[in-house]
Amino acid sequence: MVVCGNCHRTGGCGCVPAGFADDARVRAAAQRGDMVEVVTALRSFAPELSQVALARLTGLSATTIHRLESRRRPLRDPVKIRQALERLGLAATARAEGGAAVENVAMPAPNQGWEADQVVDALARLGGERISRRRLLAAATSGLAAQVVQWAVADPFAALQASQGRPIAPHLVDALVQGVDALRLADARGGASAHLHALARPQLAFVQQLLSQGHMDTAVRGPLLAVASDLAGLMGWMMVDAGDHAGAARLFPVALRAAHTAHDPVMGAGVVSYMTVLSYSTGHGSEAALMARTAQMRTAGQASAHVETMLSIRQARGYAVARQRMGAMRALEGAFTAFERGPGERDPAWLYWMSGGELHAQAGSCLLELGDYEAALGHLDEAQEAFGGDCVRDRACAQVRAATALVRLGQVEAALERGHRAVDLAAPVRSRRLAEQVADLGEELAALPVAGAGEVAERARVLSSAL
Repeated sequence: MVVCGNCHRTGGCGCVPAGFADDARVRAAAQRGDMVEVVTALRSFAPELSQVALARLTGLSATTIHRLESRRRPLRDPVKIRQALERLGLAATARAEGGAAVENVAMPAPNQGWEADQVVDALARLGGERISRRRLLAAATSGLAAQVVQWAVADPFAALQASQGRPIAPHLVDALVQGVDALRLADARGGASAHLHALARPQLAFVQQLLSQGHMDTAVRGPLLAVASDLAGLMGWMMVDAGDHAGAARLFPVALRAAHTAHDPVMGAGVVSYMTVLSYSTGHGSEAALMARTAQMRTAGQASAHVETMLSIRQARGYAVARQRMGAMRALEGAFTAFERGPGERDPAWLYWMSGGELHAQAGSCLLELGDYEAALGHLDEAQEAFGGDCVRDRACAQVRAATALVRLGQVEAALERGHRAVDLAAPVRSRRLAEQVADLGEELAALPVAGAGEVAERARVLSSAL
């Protein structure tokens, strides 16, 4: 029986082999983003580990490990490369795919653009060039974190000035708020489809035109800026869900500035919540936790219990992705404590989704990242019980994660059943993010020597091809 030199448990414990991250050959391969060489070296350090154990260690699927070890196909996804290297203690040396130099994502300088007129200009520029995902992943997340820190310390400048132009009635702002709420509910029920994007873009352009051309007093201009922030933040989230991370990275800083000029820090915290999802989904867990913690400090004394719960959840997810167990568990404890204080009058309307199902689903996701599979499964099952019938995307995500936990626990038949349920739920949802999660589960199941293990993978491929 081989015993781990780190934790003194038997092989397959999940520890990185001693000396692996310090090996010059390994660090050079990580610098190039060459996962074939990294996994080959990992095998030489830990020859006793199965491919499934190596998959758990790196966060990759067993199928991907097999392909890398057989040198059949290199790993080119920069998100998965970064996440795997981070798990192996090599994230600091990781570069973008191919190791090429990259330029920073074009976004406002963190210390600029916080005045109302500058925000209107930034809204007008949102139709500019697309930024490649590669450029985003290499440079954007630390840039996003800088935006959040600047938002937290930016001076609360003087009251907004009335503007000249055609008068704008307050009831028009109310109608715009209702329109954003309708988009939000449609996204929650059916995913970020191209149809929703087509509806959202002209709404944001219309709000920008009103801000630049309409006549309004401060009682109207502030709420209209809040609408701009809410809509830009929602569109950014929809882009995250659709896999357009670069587009989201352009929208979020503008949404944050609009919330600031509207004197609405809680709205800003909602934007930060979306930003943390982008960050931890691209392997930047520590930065996601920093952003959520910063938003907590910025909204201290103003946030409702459910807003505090939301930010604690995001902080916990960030810490879990970064493998900082103590921080993750402390944040989860804070989330449950805040949630127990219940809903209140200060809860913003856009936080309608905060529920017991969401809390347990996020707790299960954190524990899954941390390797506590039994505890994760318990929370994910509670989430399934608590989610309403309209929460199709959320229930599908919880099923994917429950199936993953069952695979790690060796309960393959139950994992296959959950996998099929996840595909059933995901089929009508237009979510690239969810489809990729189902596909990753399918790959992991397909590598198992069990009859019918490839069926979920095949169904996942059909699902992805339909998007």
